[in-house]
Amino acid sequence: MIIILLICVTSLSANILLDVNFLERKTHYDFSSLQSPFKNNEISDQGFKLQAIFANQAKINNIWYKKGDFLKNYKILDIYKDYVLLEHYNGDQMYLKFKKESKINVNF
Repeated sequence: MIIILLICVTSLSANILLDVNFLERKTHYDFSSLQSPFKNNEISDQGFKLQAIFANQAKINNIWYKKGDFLKNYKILDIYKDYVLLEHYNGDQMYLKFKKESKINVNF
C-alpha cells in the first residue's frame, strides 16, 4: 500500500513539475508576415491615379467615371469628397485616395 501511495505521489509530483515548466516556457511568435484581415485597403499597386472629384464624378487615369462604372476589374461603389470606393469582382472593397501632392480643392 505504501509503495502504491509513493508511486502516486511521485507521479503527481512529476506532473506538477511538468506544468511549472510549461508556465515558465516563453513562446515567441513572428507576426511580421501577418496581413490585415480587413477588406478595405488603399490601392497602391493597381496603376490607378485619382486626379479629381467633381459633381459626383471621379477622374481616374485621365478618364471621368461615375458611381456604377467599371474600371478594369473594379466597380465604382461610391464617390466621396476625398476618395473613391471600389469593389473588385471577387468582393474585396478598396479605397482609391488622392496622393498628397496631387489633391486639389475647389470651393464654391
